[in-house]
Amino acid sequence: ILLLNPEADPVLGMSGPPATLRPEVRSAALRAMESRTPLFVDLHEAAANEPVCGVVAPLLLRRGEATDAVGAVFLRIDPAEFLYPMIQAWPVPSRTAETLLVRKDGDSVLFLNELRHRKETALRFRIPLERGDVPAAAALRGRVGFMRGPDYSGVPVLAVIEPLPSMSWFLIAKMSEEEAFAGFRMQSALIFSSVFGSMLLVLFVSGFFLQRAQKERYRAEADARRERDALLRHFEYLVRYANDIILLVDADERIVEANDRALESYGYEREEMTGLRTTDLVAPENLEEFV
Repeated sequence: ILLLNPEADPVLGMSGPPATLRPEVRSAALRAMESRTPLFVDLHEAAANEPVCGVVAPLLLRRGEATDAVGAVFLRIDPAEFLYPMIQAWPVPSRTAETLLVRKDGDSVLFLNELRHRKETALRFRIPLERGDVPAAAALRGRVGFMRGPDYSGVPVLAVIEPLPSMSWFLIAKMSEEEAFAGFRMQSALIFSSVFGSMLLVLFVSGFFLQRAQKERYRAEADARRERDALLRHFEYLVRYANDIILLVDADERIVEANDRALESYGYEREEMTGLRTTDLVAPENLEEFV
């Protein structure tokens, strides 16, 4: 805390002899006493090249109807103790997230706090204002809210920009796209793996049952061929040695094969008789009795 006289010269200090005021503090003190209103002293470098800021409050004395400023009090604030720790905090553990304070300085963007990924930057690091794709520059060009773009290191980030009321500062919270989308990519990968695994399982099970069905069909066809071959061999044997009429019919009672005795008895050639129903061999008047 410094006590200043009406000319904005320090006359008393709590931390030793009064120091020489920086131009930024002197100018703010004179304006505060003239306007009779407390003013914020923006971040600037002190004599030791350390960032400082503060508040100047005029000391007012009422004399009759008039109120005169007879001095001012400068409350010096060390941002390394009272500001930067809050800026550097993040609600959850993060590898890339950080919060920035910036303001316009001529045609440049001036970074007001120490950056996480670059040292010795407070009030020293600048980027051109024309780089509108960078969130810090976009903020000073009127951009507010969410945006995507490269940060001061060229890393693609997601950022949220908000102006600080009644100040020339802009607050920017950002995180690399890689980290921001890591959970989404992991979830997408798990979903894709699950769907892909389910598809493989369905294909495997379908293939298993299809193969099993094919084997069953092939086995049934083979059994049917063996039965037919056995019947044919048996029929050939009967045809060769039997004198009776012998017919081989299918489930629909259609004649599949007939011996020579049947052909002689009914007067059909073999090609003519094959495919006839057994009822075709019965006289119409005897059909009812046959059925």
